[in-house]
Amino acid sequence: MRALLLLLLAIQPDYEPAKEFEARDLAGSAIRLSELKGRVVVLNFWGIWCKSCRQEIPHLSALDREWRERGLVVLGADYGDAYEVLVYPTSVVIDRKGLTRLRVEGYREESFEDMKSLVERLLEEK
Repeated sequence: MRALLLLLLAIQPDYEPAKEFEARDLAGSAIRLSELKGRVVVLNFWGIWCKSCRQEIPHLSALDREWRERGLVVLGADYGDAYEVLVYPTSVVIDRKGLTRLRVEGYREESFEDMKSLVERLLEEK
């Protein structure tokens, strides 16, 4: 039994490559996910009509300000076709290798804190 437990603890989950996208920033410049490899990305899908989105945005802005120099990129998108977004807000955390590590649908303080903890761990990885 103990050997089985140790084996299960040693198994690392398979993370899917994040779906490539191209979007325009507020200045009209193109942003491609593939150009952000080597950085940790939080991709947040939101809507202006979404009350939960408006609650979450200040927290995302604070993360961006706090960890930008460590390699964090926070991107907001008001559409979610490529990522099949049905619930707003939805945040997708992408590691430095371009792998999707977490998807959070909706906004709750405890799930945001879990996401923040993961982002901090990913920023420590090189």
